[in-house]
Amino acid sequence: MRTRKIHALLAAVLALTSTLLITDNPQAIDRESTTNSQSSSAGVSASGDGGGSIEASVTVTYASPGSTPTSQTVTSSTQVVQVPPSCGYKPTYTGPEIAEIYRNAPESAPGLKPLYADWEDHAEDTNGQWWRSYCDPSVFPDVQSFVKAQHEFVNNNPTVIWVVADDTPPAPHVDPATLATTVWESVSIPAPAIDYNPKIGDSQATIVGFATWIWTTNNTPSRVEIQATVGSTSVTVTAASNKLDLSAPDSEVDCTGFGIPWTEQNDYLGTDCMIMFTRSSAHLEDSVTPLDISVLYTASWTSSTGQTGNLTPLTTTTTTTIPVAEIQTLNTRPPNNHEAPGRRLSWDG
Repeated sequence: MRTRKIHALLAAVLALTSTLLITDNPQAIDRESTTNSQSSSAGVSASGDGGGSIEASVTVTYASPGSTPTSQTVTSSTQVVQVPPSCGYKPTYTGPEIAEIYRNAPESAPGLKPLYADWEDHAEDTNGQWWRSYCDPSVFPDVQSFVKAQHEFVNNNPTVIWVVADDTPPAPHVDPATLATTVWESVSIPAPAIDYNPKIGDSQATIVGFATWIWTTNNTPSRVEIQATVGSTSVTVTAASNKLDLSAPDSEVDCTGFGIPWTEQNDYLGTDCMIMFTRSSAHLEDSVTPLDISVLYTASWTSSTGQTGNLTPLTTTTTTTIPVAEIQTLNTRPPNNHEAPGRRLSWDG
């Protein structure tokens, strides 16, 4: 019976060592690697126990459109974002378990013993545990980021460590690229809000065939800055937009800017954002024309580690309604050539 148990241990050691040699990755030695694989949202928590996420302190600053910084409205808010760890440690073997493997491991198992060089010091400790390093590829934005982070973590940290009972394991590591991507996808950018001119009558309607000025209000940020920190790692995400897309059932316009508010003075200067409606709202529900507004933000990030990168562009959208009225003009011929022509105006909508 004892011989059978030894043979089983030897087979397990050879299988583990073969995995180690084939992958050239000492982290492959893990009895739970096939049953506790990381999911896209899993990771080591702040206590390093193999689950949960880390809290990142995040400050978001929004700057509204404006030709100069002093003409912009700047608002800031702070929040906490849950960030999955990129690399860290999770528990594997107890001291007696490794000791039993070592006492029965053949000399033909290279690569195993150097990992637990001081195994004898913990051979009788049933309370502490060996922890091994890992990097979770599912939390990285791309393969290149994962490979780089894994290389740096393995080179700068031991593959296995001994953690005394009730002691706190090393805090997990959050890669700057993962931190930047997570906060960028987690922070909610205010949807665009607009105003327009002209506004006629009680319904505040604009006119068919008339160049209607559109501009964003201070609720619409033209620039977003996100600062996030986890431990000693911090990132700054900067996003900006200079384009407003407008789409109505009968018109579509791509503005080259966010527009400027209409005033009598600005009317002489002109605007970069106008839309012309070709039909009134009389045939539409509630007698208003829906106008879809979207803003595309491009973003990049820098970090305290010196790493930088670009992020997936983000588009915010909203739909507002504008009543569109039609002015009809009717010219009538006078009874004779000596009378002045008459004009009658009728209001539709």
